Amino acid sequence: MRVFTECGHDGTSLQHLTQASGLSRSSVYHHIESKEQLLRLGLERALTNDQSEGRWETLSCPAHNKLVVEMRR
Repeated sequence: MRVFTECGHDGTSLQHLTQASGLSRSSVYHHIESKEQLLRLGLERALTNDQSEGRWETLSCPAHNKLVVEMRR
């Protein structure tokens, strides 16, 4: 998530991801189909961790609800 946070989705390349992870390009593509999938998985993990720690319990707004719906697609 750090690379996406620093570079944004459009600014993040597979090279950025392989350098940050220490994995080869083929290893990355063996586990994920696209950087969009990787971003979605990272956000799902972050939301799941936040929810289990109670960070989202007090947040009930349209933006949060839309994000949760999109991430679960």
